[in-house]
Amino acid sequence: MELNPTVGSSHNTLALAEYRCGRWSDSVTASERSMTLRNGGDANDWFLLALALWQKGQKDRSRSFIDKAVTWTRKNDPKNAELLQFWREAAVLLGQPGPFLPAGTAHAIPDHPFAP
Repeated sequence: MELNPTVGSSHNTLALAEYRCGRWSDSVTASERSMTLRNGGDANDWFLLALALWQKGQKDRSRSFIDKAVTWTRKNDPKNAELLQFWREAAVLLGQPGPFLPAGTAHAIPDHPFAP
């Protein structure tokens, strides 16, 4: 980060690390910085931001970023394994169906590493 503070993808990686450590506010900050540096960002930023916002209790704002990320993913990169993993994780967290998951099964993904 110190060597290349203006590289948006670095901030996105930091956002993921902060999220995995349970530092929701720091994850939001890093996601928003990534989005700023990357002209509004893409689904990688939006999924992470949505996850962190949900954890912070900002559910309406979280849902808007989930919707944006899902729409972008479906249109631009529907087979991207990383995006699909973020989408599944968000589905589990929000209790909604995710990619390739029928309604009502989001919490019953036995091989999902982030399932509650």
